[in-house]
Amino acid sequence: LAVDLGLRTATAHFDANGQFLEVNTWNFADPDELETAIPKLIANATHIVVEGINADLYALWSRAMLPQQKMVRIRAEDWRRALLLPREHRNAQQSKAAARLVARQIVGETANTGRKGSSIGSTDAAEAIMVGYHAIRVLKWGDMTGPAVKRYSNGNIIW
Repeated sequence: LAVDLGLRTATAHFDANGQFLEVNTWNFADPDELETAIPKLIANATHIVVEGINADLYALWSRAMLPQQKMVRIRAEDWRRALLLPREHRNAQQSKAAARLVARQIVGETANTGRKGSSIGSTDAAEAIMVGYHAIRVLKWGDMTGPAVKRYSNGNIIW
């Protein structure tokens, strides 16, 4: 389970082989509502990968974990550096646009459902997918042969 941390958040689910399964977005009114929801969100997860800087929200996720679950924290800079070209993350707007394109590619290429990535929803959803995909590559879960992001010869993202 990959989480783009926040009250307005997204979760991306991948299976044990690194295949994308689904992405969901959530908009919680306050930390108490989020805290109530977290146990249901993580119930079937073996690993929870979190990206975000809010220490209080991170603590909510951490406290809700079961003993057999593992939490990995990833910094946005790390997945951006690994998956995006420097020109694609010069500012927040460029980074978010590139993340949406790469997330579409990930959904279209790794999903077992045959679902195409033409509509992945929000930027939060795209970033949750990116966080999960980066963790899968770093932790070497599943088949990670080939480039992390497929690009045209001019460097633009194929989606």
